[in-house]
Amino acid sequence: MRSKKMNRRILSILLFIIVAMSISPQIAAATKRDSLISILNVENNTKKRIIIMQQLSELGFGTPDEYNYQYQIYDLYKSEGETEGEFNAIAAISRYYLNNGQTDKVMLWASKINGRKIPKSCFPAYFSILSCRCTALISTHNIEFALEAALKMQDEAIRLRSVDGEILCDEVLGQINSEIGQTEKAIDAYKHALDLQKKSGAKVGNTAQILMSLIEVYFSLEDYDNVEHYLKEFKELNDKEKIDNTSFYPLNFCVRIYYGYMIQMLCHQHNYTAAANYINMASRLSQSSDRYAEVNMRLGLMLYFNGTNNFAEALSQINYIIDNGGSDVSDYFIDKAKILANMGDYDKASQCMEKAYQLLSSTNKQNYINEFHQFESKCKAKSMERDLQDHVLHIERIKYYIFIGGLILLVIAIIIIRYMSVYNKTIRGRLQTSLKELEREKTMLSTKQSELALAYRKAEDSGNLKSAFLSNMSHEIRTPLNSILGFSEIISDLAQTEDHKYYAHLIHENSEMLLLLINNILDLGRLDSGRMKFLLEECDVCEIAREASFREGRNNDIIFTLECEPKKITTYSDHMKILQIIYSMINNAYKFTKKGYVRVCVNLAGDMIITTVEDNGPGIPDGKEELIFERFENLGSFEPGTGLGLSIAKEFASRLDGRIYVDTSYIEGARFVFELKHKNEEQALEYANKNELKLEKKMI
Repeated sequence: MRSKKMNRRILSILLFIIVAMSISPQIAAATKRDSLISILNVENNTKKRIIIMQQLSELGFGTPDEYNYQYQIYDLYKSEGETEGEFNAIAAISRYYLNNGQTDKVMLWASKINGRKIPKSCFPAYFSILSCRCTALISTHNIEFALEAALKMQDEAIRLRSVDGEILCDEVLGQINSEIGQTEKAIDAYKHALDLQKKSGAKVGNTAQILMSLIEVYFSLEDYDNVEHYLKEFKELNDKEKIDNTSFYPLNFCVRIYYGYMIQMLCHQHNYTAAANYINMASRLSQSSDRYAEVNMRLGLMLYFNGTNNFAEALSQINYIIDNGGSDVSDYFIDKAKILANMGDYDKASQCMEKAYQLLSSTNKQNYINEFHQFESKCKAKSMERDLQDHVLHIERIKYYIFIGGLILLVIAIIIIRYMSVYNKTIRGRLQTSLKELEREKTMLSTKQSELALAYRKAEDSGNLKSAFLSNMSHEIRTPLNSILGFSEIISDLAQTEDHKYYAHLIHENSEMLLLLINNILDLGRLDSGRMKFLLEECDVCEIAREASFREGRNNDIIFTLECEPKKITTYSDHMKILQIIYSMINNAYKFTKKGYVRVCVNLAGDMIITTVEDNGPGIPDGKEELIFERFENLGSFEPGTGLGLSIAKEFASRLDGRIYVDTSYIEGARFVFELKHKNEEQALEYANKNELKLEKKMI
């Protein structure tokens, strides 16, 4: 009895020391936080405010304060247009929601980077966001989608040559393999990540996280030698970097996990005195808001209290573990049953064992399913092996038949040669005659080829001279024309009478028409000479249609509408060429419509993106629907010509695997239709290579 009282007294003293030592860093952190908030309230400089909020976020790591300050940082960077800072904030917010189990919000924030160009400086944050998204899928047991996302992430990391991306990808693959029970593959992935981490000299916190993942896998295998090895490596890393135990640096949470594993390992070795020392050291750290770190520490405390016969405290710890994410693990219910049995509560212990059996049965069922899939894969592999053997046998038969056929042909050739020797003299004479004739024809052919090559060079030189002349003349004309445009606007602003304003407007309008014509001539010259280049990228056709409509000046007598269904239609093509096509259609509609409406519609029909431009103008005379796409075609004596816009638009549409035409069924005016085949990046590049399009290099 006296021994039990003494043990309780020692335990009370130990708990008092733990509480006392844990209060001091919290007081220091609160003081620092209050000071930073006071400075933030009076600071107006944006960059300094961001630095202060970043420090406050680190102080509140894992708490709502971290999210609140990171969200403010995100807003400031977004308003300033600083992509790197914006991506770093998104990465921090995604990690916060992931640590708090809010996977839906992780996916929401991760979607903010979809379709955006990623500068090289943003690679670490970009792949961190992708890693959070994959981990969120794993935590919701969407293993198939997680694996698909991880493999895409791996391809992108290799393509962009991002070591950070490869490291994070290996971590995700390690998690996936751990989840499906492929521990050896998980270990290989974590070790590869650790090697890359050491070679690249990346952040200490990332190295610590990989070490903790390796320790977890070896712990599940009860391989305590490797557990001890990597725990020692983690301690050396911690000592080398001289991390203060009262620090709020994220490595502090890895240190807490380290202490949890050390306590568990020492308890398995029945070294409870050393375990008590690590409990004492862990108490000096700030309490972690990370569920995994806290559950790991509680598991160590459960083993310690159970080993020191403090069953009530051990039961409290295992209940916390089950209530905070461990309700689907059979081992936790087995541990609880043992504790209850030690306390003499055999009924509840029996209930816990029954629950553990149910979970274990479910696990075995899943293992059976996994074994079935493995067996099915082996069967498919054997079937493929048999098919390969049959294929090899078939090839051997073909070789045999070829050999026999060759022998037969050789015999026939010998017979023919022997018979031909009889007529050798006659054949030789005819052959000599034929050779002389061939020599004469060869000489004539060589002369013709030289003449054709000379003519081709002259034609090519003539074409180059024409293109150079058009380019130089267009450039020379555009220089004074830009001055005319600028001064016509000034004259319009200074004009005193309406007549003067009208004349200035007329000058400006006709100068713009002339400038457009010159630009079209330049495009036409590039198309004819084969020097036109195309830039393939992801485009939103709806957004391009809006941009084209804003380029065209508005006429108060014309009602303009734009309809797009769905709201966003993306394809992989040349943004500027599509813009010029749609703009030419809209410009043509405004040119021939004095009053009424111009309507633009964009929709998706199967694998075709269809853009129509309708107006209620005079329409197009029957039989002339194709003529309007000719260069400088005029449909009437008193009407303006179509210029080069539609002709160039037709050329662009053809080069982009589309077409533009007039809908003859439309009778209210004119309806132009632009059809473009929907393509992904691979299909677009394949089409460009097949049709020998000159591509500009895409900037990352």
